[in-house]
Amino acid sequence: MKGPSGILACASLAVELLVGCSRRSASQPQATGGAAAQRTFRATSEEVLEAISNAFENLRYHNMMLAPSHGFDLIPGWSFTNGFVLVPSVKPVAMVPTKSQHPAITAPYFCYFHIRIEPEATNKTGVTVSTLMPRVVDGRTVGIHGGWADKYRDVPPVHQEEENVLGAIEEALKAKGVTH
Repeated sequence: MKGPSGILACASLAVELLVGCSRRSASQPQATGGAAAQRTFRATSEEVLEAISNAFENLRYHNMMLAPSHGFDLIPGWSFTNGFVLVPSVKPVAMVPTKSQHPAITAPYFCYFHIRIEPEATNKTGVTVSTLMPRVVDGRTVGIHGGWADKYRDVPPVHQEEENVLGAIEEALKAKGVTH
């Protein structure tokens, strides 16, 4: 491009690059701590496993994919454990409120959930849900292939989202006639 329109286009791109690299959309989310959520269900471990499979099949829960946790190498430092991992997709798990000056501001929240089961008695099974790699979208920048790319920032886990995963398991148990 030559002439004033070319100069204007280049100047506009330079401004967008500078603004995009510094644009921030999220403050610290209102997190409630790093303790995992736990619940004991009056169900056998087989019934709980079936409920987990049903609750999270076909990307039903926030477009997350259920995967066995063994051999899961996308999480740095991960080792073999029992249970499952709920893997996020391109959609956020939730929109979480931030601790900004404007309480109505929310940020897209992404994380992995590790779901562990532990038989406790003949007809009782404990389920623990832990959050792994919690983060929020914290601005945008120019992507390497053009367009915009989200910038992420690590944040504390949002305990309510762990409780929501347990709630989905409980609903799947109820749908099968197994009570909590």
